[in-house]
Amino acid sequence: AHVGAIPDVLRTNVYGMNRELLWSTDPALIGQRFAHNEELDRALAGELVIEHGTVADDAPLAKAEHVRLRGSRFVENYLPIRDAAGAAQVGVVELYRVPRGLNAILRE
Repeated sequence: AHVGAIPDVLRTNVYGMNRELLWSTDPALIGQRFAHNEELDRALAGELVIEHGTVADDAPLAKAEHVRLRGSRFVENYLPIRDAAGAAQVGVVELYRVPRGLNAILRE
């Protein structure tokens, strides 16, 4: 919950190793599994992944998980999570952030 409250965070998701969305700041997404997601696959393999994109109001979604992010320019961070001993990966935290300050500078 703390991570979801960080300024400029649009959404936080927590995935299990089976790709199930275990927790989200958007409760409507909990329990879902989204098909094609190359970035999540890479993170589940242990890689830190950072992507960016825009979800236009009238465009088809690039990924099903972008539902409810329409009208947003965002940075996506996939963070592999390990157990307390650091021995085994147990999931992935995904953060959608809106770099508002950077976006304002680019618009100017």
